[in-house]
Amino acid sequence: MQSGRTIQDVTKILEEAFKPFVCEVTPEDYKRCFRLSILKKDRTVITKFPQSEKYPCPFVHYQKNDTELIKLVEHVRDLVEKEGSTLEPWDLPGGVKY
Repeated sequence: MQSGRTIQDVTKILEEAFKPFVCEVTPEDYKRCFRLSILKKDRTVITKFPQSEKYPCPFVHYQKNDTELIKLVEHVRDLVEKEGSTLEPWDLPGGVKY
């Protein structure tokens, strides 16, 4: 468990976790929540998370909890790979390599 990351830190971690693809982190609800879109370089959507339009992800849930941040990244990476796309290796800064 970290002492806390900024919203910008969480956004940067998420953007880096899905290379070589583009990860767009779209803030919602006055920047308290976000949605992810993983895109190919031609802007074709590979996957979005969460898939429900009703419930975006709360930033605060991932700012102080490495375990939950890792689970989120692993889950979305699995979705990308199930679509037949290959991702570069990723590791949480200061954490475990995936």
